[in-house]
Amino acid sequence: TLRESLRRGGSLWRKNPEQLTEGTRAELYQKSRLTEHLDIFMSHTWASGGWSKALSLLMQSGCHVALIFSFFGMVLATLLYHADILPM
Repeated sequence: TLRESLRRGGSLWRKNPEQLTEGTRAELYQKSRLTEHLDIFMSHTWASGGWSKALSLLMQSGCHVALIFSFFGMVLATLLYHADILPM
């Protein structure tokens, strides 16, 4: 699933399969499974950076809500700190 592929910071998407050992590629292949249908189809290129791919997938999968809330949390904490309400 997409969720499983994004575990450990999207490590699956950060390495080009050509850089993996034959054994690691075989282990990765063993995680694949037969399916009757696809909910979504993702196309990508290994030429782009892995971090940008993982971040893009997180944004596409609904993580943007968490990123927005964390951003506002950081802004709130900064404002409270500068108002001497929140100690550092």
